[in-house]
Order: sequence, then structure tokens, then C-alpha cells
Amino acid sequence: VAARRPLNAKAKPFLPSASDRPDIPKVDESPSATLERMANENARLLREIGWRNLAMMRRGRSALNPDVGKLDHEAAPYLEYLEKIGAQALSSTAPLSPEELQAAVDRGPHPSAVAKAEFLQKESLEMCERRHTMILPFSAVKHISGVRISPPGVVPQRARRDRTICDLTYSGVNASTVNLAPTEAMQFGNALRRILFQIYRADPGWGPVYLAKADISDGFYNISVNANGTKQFGIILPTAPGQEPLVLFFLGLPMGWVSSPPEFCAATESITDVCIKEIHSGWRPPPHRQEEPAETPTPSSRPTSSPGRPPRIRYRRKGPLGTADCYVDDFILLCQGGKRRRKRLRRILFHCIDRVFRPPDDADDEWKKDPISLKKLLQGDGSLETTKVVLGWLVDTVGGTIELPPHRVERLHEMLRAFPRSRRTCRKKDLHKLVGELRSMIIAIPGGVGCLSWLQERLKSAPDRIYLNHQFKDAIDDFKWLANDITSRPTRIGEVVPEVPVYVGCSDASGLGAGGVWLPDALNLYTASLSSKFVPGHGDSRGREVGLAMESLANRRESCASPTAATATTDGGKTTMRQHLASATVPSSPSCDP
Repeated sequence: VAARRPLNAKAKPFLPSASDRPDIPKVDESPSATLERMANENARLLREIGWRNLAMMRRGRSALNPDVGKLDHEAAPYLEYLEKIGAQALSSTAPLSPEELQAAVDRGPHPSAVAKAEFLQKESLEMCERRHTMILPFSAVKHISGVRISPPGVVPQRARRDRTICDLTYSGVNASTVNLAPTEAMQFGNALRRILFQIYRADPGWGPVYLAKADISDGFYNISVNANGTKQFGIILPTAPGQEPLVLFFLGLPMGWVSSPPEFCAATESITDVCIKEIHSGWRPPPHRQEEPAETPTPSSRPTSSPGRPPRIRYRRKGPLGTADCYVDDFILLCQGGKRRRKRLRRILFHCIDRVFRPPDDADDEWKKDPISLKKLLQGDGSLETTKVVLGWLVDTVGGTIELPPHRVERLHEMLRAFPRSRRTCRKKDLHKLVGELRSMIIAIPGGVGCLSWLQERLKSAPDRIYLNHQFKDAIDDFKWLANDITSRPTRIGEVVPEVPVYVGCSDASGLGAGGVWLPDALNLYTASLSSKFVPGHGDSRGREVGLAMESLANRRESCASPTAATATTDGGKTTMRQHLASATVPSSPSCDP
């Protein structure tokens, strides 16, 4: 029998927990009690050190990298400003009076927040511990100049926990915000189209396109707001009768603020630009801490895809695809080549994220998250695969298809069933929801843009109650037919991505009927034909055919009148109009039609 190991002399003596000792009263650690205790402590600090120092103390270190100013990007100075000071939040209206603030508190939160009061309290407590918010009693901020109080709301999400948002539009914060954010940083409107374009135009000689994703933990909250601007982002929490109202102030960009997307996209789009630059430079970065969880495959029972039809591209002399794109806080990596190259490109993306959003270090507490969401990586987002859900769409790069996931298909049919032909009217709000959902799905519904035009036309000058006429019902019927068609088979990427033109040029058409001259080299050949020094068939790479066409065009030019003279034509003046257009295109070279 082995000898027993001696006890450690430095070990602390065992003490039973409070639950094991009935003589010690249990402490109420409910979220509401903890929030009230935090609010009282913050109220004491507010009286001692003031608002600015309290906000900076509760905010702590910025989630941006301290060296973000050294980033090789034109937005580096602005990102350094966000890291040191925070996003500016200025209002164009006068501060609210204590009576107006009291009216906002009496109005209370949104009904969705009242129904989810327990969740909202837990969410608020966690955000305070993660230094995204701070909480104060209403009596402590009632007389502070610049404070605004908005109603919170809780938005349910599929397969995820609910999301807390601020209704800053209802309180007037969005309308009074001075627009200082870099709106040009928001480039996510066509992100899916750009991704499909890259997949479809990739050279299949390098193998299929592999996809990987990375998500930023805590999203908007990683960008701090300047201390004085945090006063505008207070929300009233649901409280029990007789309890003092508590106000939660956001220290980071709140969900629902009009300037949050451009401020945050300034960071994520810069990451994308730097990542693409580093991929093209051939950088070989060191291993990354998140590579192991990124190898987790996505759970799927989908059968192996068969190769789809390649695009009609005349010349394929391209290198392997290697690029990245971004949709707000979601990064999408697209790459071809061997396994070693694909992993290297993913490593580049991870390191570029660390250049802007700093990773945790020893100075952080246990509440600091890694900027690259570990939860999403363990769900398979970081795995390099040819079939992946990208921005809500199931993309298959081998089969060359895109399709709606099952839950979105059901959502589409549910919306369309809500508008039968027997329905005569609807609220404008309901039509806004329908058009918004259809816009997000229209890319995978070939032919759906034409059906959507009538629905959008009804929204331009519609009152609160909209009459559903026959044209509206016909458009809904068309959408129902298209919805049944796309659910019966996946949509080919070639149906939604424009093909490469076979010929690029222009024609000098006749005004009297069909015919004319086709100019494959467009403006260059057209200008050469109008030159008096042009010799047909000599010095032209396209040979005798182009030379004869140029000679014919030159002869017609000499025999016609000047385009600036008003001449009678048999086609009602259309020829003269085309002459003016041609002369506007090439000012120094007159042109005319026969």
C-alpha cells in the first residue's frame, strides 16, 4: 500500500459554505438585489468623483488594441481616437428638464422588456460586470444636465438568447444626434453579392472555394463612447412597485443608436482591408491561440455535393482565390489551394482581428472575452468548408448553389400566407415588415425584383392603412409561385451573378433600319476611324475585317453633314439626336449616321 501524501502546510483550513452552516444567514444574491447594490455604490462615487471620472473608471481599458494607431490603414488615426477617447455622441437639442426625465421614467420600458424583466435584469448585471454599462438610481441622475432616458426592448432571436436594444428613436436621441460618424465605412449592403461574385468567378483549376467565418464577441460594445456622451444612452429598467427606478447607462455603442453601425464598421472594415493586403503580400504569421477550436467541423447531415456548371469565362489564367469580406461583425474568409495555404489565410484573418481588437492579457479580469468568439468557433464557424451558412444563406461552393435554410423558407411562406387575395387592407407597419423580409431574400429569388417594385411603390405615399388592390395581390401571387420554385431546388449562383460579356464594344447603327458597324474595341477604334491619317488594314491587330469597317465608316463620315447643323431626316430627328450624342462622346471627332 502506497504511503499517504503529507498535507500541505501552507494550505488554508477548510471552512464550510454558508449553506452548510445554519447559524449564518444567507445573502440574497438575486440580480435585482445585486443591481440595486451596484447602483447605490455608483451613486456614492458620483457624488465624490463626478460623472466623467465615474464613467471612465467603470469603462476601464478600451477593447481596442493600444497599437491600433500603427495599423497600415488610412483609418488608423480615427481608430486610435476611438481607443483613447471613444465615439463622439453630441446632441443638437437642449438638455431635458427633470420633469421631462420623470415623465420618461413614468412611461417605463417597452412591453417586450416588461415581459422579459427577469432576463433583462440578468443581462444588465452581466453587462455591468463586463464593463459595457453602469447602473445608477434615477434620483442620482435626475438633475444632471444632458441625461436622456429611453425605453429598452428585448428582441427574440432564433437559436440564440434574446437581445437587448434601446429605443433611441422613440426618445428622440437618434433624431437629435449630430452626424459625426464615418458613414462611408458601412459597406455591408452588398456583402453577399460580393461573396457570391468571388465564388462564381474563381478559377476551378485550383479546386473548390473554402469558406470560414469569424465573429466578434460582444459586437458594438467593444467601441467605447466618450464619457460625456454616455449620458444620452440611459434606459429605464423594469422595477417592482415601491422600488426606486434604476437607469442603465451604456458605456459602449448601444444597439439602436443611429451612429453605432458606422462607428463599429470603421474598425471591422479596416480589419478586412488589412487582411486582404496581408494575404496578397504572402505573409506567414505565427500560430494563433484560436486555431485549435477553429478546426471544429460544422455539424451537418447534408450529402456530398456534385460539381455544378462552371461560369462562362473566356480566360481563366488566375491565381488561387484568397480574400475576405465583412458584414458588420461577421468576417467571411474565401480561399482556394492546399490545406496548408487555407490554414495560413485563416491565421492571417485571426491576427488581423487582434491588431484592432486586443486579446485578453494578465491585466484583465475573468469577464474579458476573447475578441474572436470562442462559442461560434466551437459551433463550426471557423472550420474551412465548402458548404456553410453565410449571412443567413446556405452556400455550396462545389455545387455552385445558394438556398434558404429551412427556417427561412418557412418564414417566407408564413409571410406570404398572411396576405391572401381575400384580404382587403393592411397596416403600413405590416407592409414594411413584408417588404423588408422580401428584400433580404430577393437575391436568391430570380425574377423577384420586378415583383417587389409594386410593393415598394405602395409604401411611398401610403397612409397608415393601405388598400390592397389587384396589382398588389398579383405581385403576392407571383412571389408565392417563385417561393415554391426556389424551395423545390437550390438557386444556382449563376442565376444571381452577372456573366462576363463575350464582346465589349459599341455599334455605329443606322437610323433608317437594322445594320451598322460593330466596333469591338469601342472608343479607341471609333476615334481612329475618324482620323484623316487612318490607313485601313495597316497597323491594326484585328486585320482586314476591322480595316474595311473603319474605311466604310470614314467614307460615310466624309459624305454626311456636320452633326451640329439642323438637317431634315426621315426618322423624325432621331439621327440628329444620335449625332449630338456621338459628338458629346468624342468632342474632337465629328460623327454622323447615313
